Amino acid sequence: MFESGVYGVINHVPLEQNATLKSNGVNPRANLSYKASQDFMVYAEVAKGFRYGGANQPVPIGDSGISQTCKNNLASYGYSSAPNTFGPDKLWNYTIGEKARLADGKVTFNASAFWIDWSDVQTRLLLDCSYFFTDNKGKIRSKGLELETTVKLSPELTFSGFASYTDSRANGNIPTVGAFDGNRTPYFPQWTASASLFYDRMIGTDQAIHIRASYQYQGDQFTTFNPYKTKITNGQLVTDGLSATYARIPEQNNVSASISYDIGRIEIGLFGNNLVNGVKYVDVARATYYKVYQPGDRIAWARPRTIGVRARYTF
Repeated sequence: MFESGVYGVINHVPLEQNATLKSNGVNPRANLSYKASQDFMVYAEVAKGFRYGGANQPVPIGDSGISQTCKNNLASYGYSSAPNTFGPDKLWNYTIGEKARLADGKVTFNASAFWIDWSDVQTRLLLDCSYFFTDNKGKIRSKGLELETTVKLSPELTFSGFASYTDSRANGNIPTVGAFDGNRTPYFPQWTASASLFYDRMIGTDQAIHIRASYQYQGDQFTTFNPYKTKITNGQLVTDGLSATYARIPEQNNVSASISYDIGRIEIGLFGNNLVNGVKYVDVARATYYKVYQPGDRIAWARPRTIGVRARYTF
C-alpha cells in the first residue's frame, strides 16, 4: 500500500492531491541443473520480478497560461489529465548456462545467455509546461551473453577474464520517452570486458611479492533512446527536430597495475590507475525528475591518472 500527498505550485498557490496505490504480486523462480560430471554442469533458470509503483505530482489543467500548455500537451499524448499514480513494472528473466573445470582444475570456464522481457515500464513524460509524471508505458527486451574464465598459468601466475554483451532495446514504440521500436536503451553499454594478471610469489617463509595488472573496458552509452524530439500526430509517434538531451557517453578503457612487497605485518607497494588516461567520465548522473540531462552540464568528471605509494601495517 502506498499513500502520498504530493504537490506543485501554480500562480503561487500550492496544488495538492492524495494518491493511493495497492500492489499485489507473486514472483516465481525455478532453477534446473544437471551435473554431467564433477567438472561440468549445465543449468537453466526462469525468474520474475517487479518494482513498486508510486504517486505522481499534480499537473495543472486549465484554459490559460501554464495550465493550458499542460492541458494541450497532455491531449497530444492522449491524456485528459495526468494520472495520480503509476503501477509496478515487471520483468521475466530466462537464463541458460554452464560451469566447467578443465585441465585438472587449472582452468575454469563459465558461460551464460539471458533473455529479459520488461513490461509496463515506468517511464516519465516531461511536459512542455515543465511539469512531469510517470506512467506505465511500453516494453523493453534485453538479451545477451556473459563469459568468465580463470586460468592458473603457473603456481605463481593467474589470469582471469570476463566479457559480456547486452542488446537492450525498446520492444515497440514508447511515446512517453520518444522511443521507436528497436531503439537502444539509454545507459546500457553493449560491451563490457575485463582481464587481469596476478603474480604472487613467496620469498622465504614470511615474505612475498604481489604483482597485478588489469584492464577494464566499457562500451559507449547514450542518454536517450534516439537523438530526436518527438510528438504524437494523428495517433502516431513522429520526430520533431533534434533533442537537446541526447548525448553519447564515450567508451572507457582503464589500465591499472600494482606491485607490493609483504614482510610479515608490513606491506608496502606502488600502484597506478587509469594509466593510459582512457577513463574520461565517471559518476555520470542520469536525468532526474526536475532536470533532464544536458550535454555540457558538469555531471561527470574525468578520472585522473593516479600513481602512488601504499603502505599497510597489521597489528
